[in-house]
Amino acid sequence: MKRRTKNLLLLFAFVFVVGGGQTAVNAQPKPPFKVRLATSTAGLDFAPIWIAQRKGYFKEEGIDFEHILTTGGAVTMAAVMNGDVQFVSTAASDVLVARSRGDRLLSVGIFPASLEWHIATNNKWLESRGLAKSQIAKMTVAQKIQALKGTTIGAVTVGGAPAQVVR
Repeated sequence: MKRRTKNLLLLFAFVFVVGGGQTAVNAQPKPPFKVRLATSTAGLDFAPIWIAQRKGYFKEEGIDFEHILTTGGAVTMAAVMNGDVQFVSTAASDVLVARSRGDRLLSVGIFPASLEWHIATNNKWLESRGLAKSQIAKMTVAQKIQALKGTTIGAVTVGGAPAQVVR
């Protein structure tokens, strides 16, 4: 199943569970149910949520939805542990660290078939490596990794998943 399809199914399951699975026949007017989701990235993985929010799907289901973008996994986990949000989407390592401290939380995971991280650079860096934009698309993953050797790569937080991956 493609990743987009999985994300849409997850979104619909989320809306069904939070909305109580009610239909128009048995639904009574109720105040909107407040749902807050914190994420530490604004990647395309969250496109189904943004689209649903923009198209008003949450409101149609009686959900007052708020997506909060944080500055890293540790901040995201603090938000859920403090009760500031009900849901988070973060790296598995953030959940494991919280569990190792004894924090009690329920983790529902989606495990992608591959690890996707995007590293951006500028033309000056490409030139310093003797590379042109047109060459990048033709390079193998191994060649791209080799080109990164010795490069300083920034990450949002020192202990977060992106910092761990680039090490």
